[in-house]
Amino acid sequence: MNTPYYLYREEVIERQIQQVHAFFSGSVYRCYFAVKSNANPVLLRYLHERGFGMDVISQGEWYAAHLAGVKGAEMIWNGNVKKEEEMSFFLDDKVGLVNIDSFREIEQWGRIHQTHHTTPSLFIRINPSIDAGTHPYISTGNKAHKFGIGTERLDEALDLAKSYSLRIDGLHAHIGSQITDPEILAKAYQEIILLSEAYGFPAVNLGGGWGIPYMDGNSLDLNTLRQLTLPYLTKLPVLCELGRYIVAQAGSYVVKVEDVRFIDQQHVMVITDGGMHHFIRPALYQAKHTFTVTQPSQAGFYQLSIMGRLCESGDILASGIDMVPEIGSLLYIHQAGAYGFSMASRYNGFPLPGEYLQKKSGETVCIRQPEEYNWSGTGGEHYGD
Repeated sequence: MNTPYYLYREEVIERQIQQVHAFFSGSVYRCYFAVKSNANPVLLRYLHERGFGMDVISQGEWYAAHLAGVKGAEMIWNGNVKKEEEMSFFLDDKVGLVNIDSFREIEQWGRIHQTHHTTPSLFIRINPSIDAGTHPYISTGNKAHKFGIGTERLDEALDLAKSYSLRIDGLHAHIGSQITDPEILAKAYQEIILLSEAYGFPAVNLGGGWGIPYMDGNSLDLNTLRQLTLPYLTKLPVLCELGRYIVAQAGSYVVKVEDVRFIDQQHVMVITDGGMHHFIRPALYQAKHTFTVTQPSQAGFYQLSIMGRLCESGDILASGIDMVPEIGSLLYIHQAGAYGFSMASRYNGFPLPGEYLQKKSGETVCIRQPEEYNWSGTGGEHYGD
């Protein structure tokens, strides 16, 4: 396998799935995988075969789910802007559920309902004004954010839907991503479940946002969250939309060390053949990922700065204390299974990397061929079987 590439481990994905099932044990539930976190159709098929529906944002994500054999009825369509031509597309595919994000969207679905006389199951995304306690770029549940309708305007939203003869089947809330405080999520779950019960809705969508351990080691304590919320989770059927929690820890971004530069007696710069064009989370969110170096060349530990090859000083992949690797050795950047490849680009003209899956048997298979330089500009993207 030529570097750089993404490597996923089946056993970790399976472990995370089992933890999700254990959390919801005793309640009526259905999990949907957030395709935005990882859109590889092979992984989507794997999750679908294990009972997951798909949470999609765009027709592109719909296509990835479609390649995985997922039907529209098994999808949730999210997004704070939905164009009417997209609505027609998803309506023709008989999408199962749509989370409505705004008053304007209620009006859009109302106009479509008047001509088609049918709509998907419609949930209203509420904004409970709860601080997720996470990075501001991935926090979505405050009034200042662009997502959802404030709970204080829910009656107004329901009246507008009624004026178009639209049936609203439930409420949806997603206050942010990478949430590690169980009390914050418990507060959001309790609020939306009690609100749904008060309005007589038959189900509730809890969104996602479960945090996993990065370099700081902080993660969501599911046992505590379950203790805080189980009396509420059994009140009515629940849906959830999880992405990062399922695949992040299963994936590594694998790069090769091309240069090692000693800055001083404590600091070493390690330059790789990868970069933020493939793995942008550290540059975009200042995310701190753990990493593993192979073939250390010098005893003792140094402060390593793991850099990419792009013409950007911000092209930082990871940093931390470790032994100095040899030139030519591999370096694994962990917790890269979510929002790694799905946010990758061809910046500086570099092709997209390949993706591989290490099965529980130990066999490693290619699930996306590495892209080659394609001078026709068509992308040259391939999917595995």
